[in-house]
Amino acid sequence: MFIHKILLKNFRNFSDSEFLFKNNLNFILGKNGAGKTSILEAIHYLAFSKSFRTNSDNEAIKNESEYFQIFGDFTNTEKDYRVNLNYVKKEGKRIIINNAPLEKMKEIVGKFPVVSLSPDNEKITKGSPLERRIFIDKILSQSDHEYFENLIKYNRSLKNRNRLLKQSKEQKKFIYDILFESLDELLIQDAFKLVQKRKNFLKEYNTIFQDEIKKVSHFNYHCQLKIKSKTPIDDENFYQNYRNKLKEKILKDIILSRTSYGPHLDNIDVYFDNKEIKKVASQGEHKIVLIALKMAEGKYLQKKLNVTVIYLLDDLFALLDSDHCVRTIDEISNDNQTIVTSTSLDHLEQEKERLKNYDYGIIQLNGI
Repeated sequence: MFIHKILLKNFRNFSDSEFLFKNNLNFILGKNGAGKTSILEAIHYLAFSKSFRTNSDNEAIKNESEYFQIFGDFTNTEKDYRVNLNYVKKEGKRIIINNAPLEKMKEIVGKFPVVSLSPDNEKITKGSPLERRIFIDKILSQSDHEYFENLIKYNRSLKNRNRLLKQSKEQKKFIYDILFESLDELLIQDAFKLVQKRKNFLKEYNTIFQDEIKKVSHFNYHCQLKIKSKTPIDDENFYQNYRNKLKEKILKDIILSRTSYGPHLDNIDVYFDNKEIKKVASQGEHKIVLIALKMAEGKYLQKKLNVTVIYLLDDLFALLDSDHCVRTIDEISNDNQTIVTSTSLDHLEQEKERLKNYDYGIIQLNGI
């Protein structure tokens, strides 16, 4: 899958701007604030129907405008796609692919596989387990529509249960009644599928991850993602044990007004030399592992979806030294499309000899 062109109307600081991309390697150059990340954000919108920078679509609208539009032209080996995402303040979002409106926003996920990397992604190795759950959920949502559906249903049931917990607290009703029981049956069904699929995913993903570590580093350490599930799938009495746990914790959950058991709390960590990376790795090692995690994400999606992947690498040269940057580009750009942002041409000039095999394109913002 490749993106050839993107057109932005009233998006961030772009009033009406068009950008063309080569199928292989692209650099977007500009000063801070010139709009480099906004172009990557727009591509992300077309792949996921949402931003990687904000939860508010209104923040992406330019100045006092009432709407923004993003048009993208994609192609794979079989078909061309014209994607149009419209957002209007008073009407919400709409996505149209080849003149056919999508009934639901979620239908876009997985159609145009994207891997995004930015300095903010360092939370994946340094932050809480929530960051790594989001990381895994994003990969699986693109590659497995059944998982994506289960995740949506589980989160909906969890939200309803937490609402009921809050109501019970306000009404001083500290019992496990038939309402909780009916909600929990729905929750448990989707929880089982999430736990099962996450476990199977990690077996396959970790093999790819270990290979990518070797390609971009000199590490001799074994690196992997491990999950300490609150709800072990190997238990043959999974459903009954899950029900019992939810009942046991009902008093605590009502007091807290949130559900304290389930896969939404799974502890997922990156292990580096058989130790949690947060406890032993240097800053440089964190960055290399993050790059390998993202490269493995792309390889996994490529394998599962049988299409090439679009890599969005925001400020890559600020994240890594130029040698590791070029190693990363070499590893992913032979088969996939890569779009890299940078503040100057200095790194390109420095690595010009190593990049000579690429017919790369340069988009210059603010006349740099």
